[in-house]
Amino acid sequence: MGGDAAHHAAEWRPSPFLPLPEEISPHPFAPISMSKNVCPGEMFSAILANGPTKPVYGPTRKEVGQVHHDVDETIRTIEKMQEYDAENTDNILVAVAHDETLLDV
Repeated sequence: MGGDAAHHAAEWRPSPFLPLPEEISPHPFAPISMSKNVCPGEMFSAILANGPTKPVYGPTRKEVGQVHHDVDETIRTIEKMQEYDAENTDNILVAVAHDETLLDV
């Protein structure tokens, strides 16, 4: 369980262990009838400010209203979680708090 380490998959993906793929299938913008089409991963490179191996979002440091109690520890926790997330196994599912996509599981 990732617990409250992150609240959105873009806080730990992409990663050095699970970088932006060369192809994304099914194509995220194709109609369902064309779902066999693949999308070139490089299509998303331009919007990944941190590159293809760094998460889209990251913990921020603020003087007032900071979400994380210890930002450095949060980053270390996310980095550990990234390794498990990249495991190609049926034995590991990374789940974080407040993930509403898991309500029906």
